[in-house]
Amino acid sequence: NSFNNATTLVLPDTKLSGDLFTFNLIGELVDHRVIVEQYTTIHRRALPAGMYVYQFVGRGGQVWVEKVIVE
Repeated sequence: NSFNNATTLVLPDTKLSGDLFTFNLIGELVDHRVIVEQYTTIHRRALPAGMYVYQFVGRGGQVWVEKVIVE
């Protein structure tokens, strides 16, 4: 997955909410947000081009990890 300015995160269940953490490839936390909607737009903001890892931790303990490339 790659994006320039923004991308949309789609959670698989409308009842999920939780925390979305964004890490760079050396493991530094570069963004954290609370997710309460099934569809959430993630804006690039000040992230430099490169690869990042999104980790979503749901309130029920669910965990999803995805890699994304910012162009």
